[in-house]
Amino acid sequence: MRKLVYLTLFGLLAISACKKGELKGDNGCITKIRRSFGVSVADSLKAVALLKSNGISTENLVYDRITLDDTVTNVNSHVTSVYQHIDALQYANGLPIFNAFIGYHFNEGKYFTTIGTKYGNVNLSTSHHLNLSQVRELFLQAGGTETAKMKDSCLAAEFGYYD
Repeated sequence: MRKLVYLTLFGLLAISACKKGELKGDNGCITKIRRSFGVSVADSLKAVALLKSNGISTENLVYDRITLDDTVTNVNSHVTSVYQHIDALQYANGLPIFNAFIGYHFNEGKYFTTIGTKYGNVNLSTSHHLNLSQVRELFLQAGGTETAKMKDSCLAAEFGYYD
């Protein structure tokens, strides 16, 4: 009998402890978004062709900025070169990897450098554990006085991976 009382008491304490730490959420405005980029289909196809012609994988890339005709003339030699730049956000499992921009740079169509880190497989879940109101509350709490000014603003959230 005594074990049953202790077990019940322990169970009630555990439940109340969980409820005390439970994140209720903020009832303010927040919407879920999926970012879109302003790169044309034609430029995207040219970028894919350029990357593939240089043996670079186009898998899991969403193009953010493409410059295919960056013409530069060397002031000393007067030689003119045409550079191409492809900036992309990386995706894994259909979700963006935040702050994982990668830039590929070419001279006259030939690869010469990459800026950023190319991520491989990401073995993490694709399901979220917080609802939007909880995300809003955590964001407003984390920023302190800076985000307190945003309390009456409508926020936008995007689900993805963050390293």
